[in-house]
Amino acid sequence: MRAASTDLVLLLDVDFRLSWELGPLLRSAYPRLHADCTAGIAFVVPAFETAGKGGSPPDSMPRIREALRAGRAEGFHVGRYPKGHAPTDFDRWQDATATYPVEYAECYEPYTLVARARAPLYDERFAGYGLNKIAHCYHMHRLGFRFHVLPGVFVVAQEHPRSEAWRRSFGPGADRAHALRTQALYQKLKWELDYELGPALDPL
Repeated sequence: MRAASTDLVLLLDVDFRLSWELGPLLRSAYPRLHADCTAGIAFVVPAFETAGKGGSPPDSMPRIREALRAGRAEGFHVGRYPKGHAPTDFDRWQDATATYPVEYAECYEPYTLVARARAPLYDERFAGYGLNKIAHCYHMHRLGFRFHVLPGVFVVAQEHPRSEAWRRSFGPGADRAHALRTQALYQKLKWELDYELGPALDPL
């Protein structure tokens, strides 16, 4: 984020592809998006994943709708970690014609468009796989960010081999100590934010 030169940044994993509608939206609605992001809104770009390695992933709204109906795509990690993207409400998004607010819930980890000057930096103590995006979104929530879902745009990840970091955390012979350290670090971050910002008002 420090290296970015734009006022707005899209926080996204490198293995995702953008729908072709996203670029035109950012250009045409930039003044409004800039104003809203500066005011503390984090715009959620819904994320999907496809099964299988053949063919190209859906790159437009008609194609993602078709892939969802055919069972070739689904909301990102809904089968393995539904808490990560559940608040986005993929069913509502398919028919949405305007942005809509969603309630933050702990473990929410959407991909977001935010104001670079307002967003916290990622906590570099989180190394390897696990909880880095969850911790960052929790930090944003504690700072008062509001999450609004963008209609008509999305990002999609195609199935690919697991990373070495994933295998160390969840594969055969996973490093249980790493998982425990990561969970303890997440709890420590929450305590630090309570000390800095005051206790959370909602029971997360």
